[in-house]
Amino acid sequence: MNLQYSPSAKELKSELINEYSILDEIKRLEKAILDKPDIVKTNKYYQLSIGQKFKVYKRSYNVLLSSNIVISNLLVFYFIKVKDNVFITDIKFNI
Repeated sequence: MNLQYSPSAKELKSELINEYSILDEIKRLEKAILDKPDIVKTNKYYQLSIGQKFKVYKRSYNVLLSSNIVISNLLVFYFIKVKDNVFITDIKFNI
């Protein structure tokens, strides 16, 4: 299975890595998505320009901000599955 990012999600990923140094957390979440990409379905659909609609899924990750503080579901990836591809459409990072 291949993992790809929309242009806006790719830009946000770079910004988050540069600002918050969460590359390891992002890699863990990417791996979890590739291992089981249909864990959590949303009630949303993502429409490509060709007119097809795809079910949107999401996976979240708890990010450790310090040795004592873990914030639940801080990093969330929204994605669609198209054949053997996973396409990240949006990233949410709540502080």
